[in-house]
Amino acid sequence: MKGRKPTRREMKEDAFVTFVFRASDFIKENSTKVIAGVALAVIVGVASAYILTSRRAADEEAGRQLLAGMLQQRMENYEAAAAAYEDVLSRFSGTATGKIALLYLGHARYGMKDYDAAAEAYERYLKREKKDRLTRSQAMRGLAACMESTGRYEEAAAAYEETARTLDADSAAPEDLMAAARCLRLAGNPQGAMSLLQEIVDSHSDFQEIDKAKVLLAELEYGTSK
Repeated sequence: MKGRKPTRREMKEDAFVTFVFRASDFIKENSTKVIAGVALAVIVGVASAYILTSRRAADEEAGRQLLAGMLQQRMENYEAAAAAYEDVLSRFSGTATGKIALLYLGHARYGMKDYDAAAEAYERYLKREKKDRLTRSQAMRGLAACMESTGRYEEAAAAYEETARTLDADSAAPEDLMAAARCLRLAGNPQGAMSLLQEIVDSHSDFQEIDKAKVLLAELEYGTSK
């Protein structure tokens, strides 16, 4: 039995949700560490088009509020951005737009240096979103950054490494392995850091920071040989 073909109305109503995840894809491809202050100007026009063509008032309002937060975040007005995302969550928490607002709330709270609140938002998002690797990788990376910023280096290293091994595309993996190595070094675990750096050197020769990885590896090897 063939599946039912979606109606034009249904496709129109899903347009903004589709945009949001395409926006996440854009951010993933154009930022090495998506947390706060992401560049969103390129996608604002597309967002507006989807919002204005929505046929459901609730979808339109949720989309407008999400976009308002994204624009405030673009201008580094993190408190205003967080307030907009909180509004989406309070009124549209059961929608796909409400769910993605959790991710952006984490970014905004991180920009405010409220790392505990940012980590909570990222964790809530990870509990709700189980399938989408793009947005889960953003949330995991943000959570790891919160841990690193509060001196929880071993936990941060584990989170960065988990992101690299389970969520990243191949091109993103060495970035997170590098971050994990940095955190292990700060945690006083040079052997663990060297292992990850050696993996980068051996398996990711096209990594844009390969020379930095080699230098760090040499420094750690020299330090542990004394």
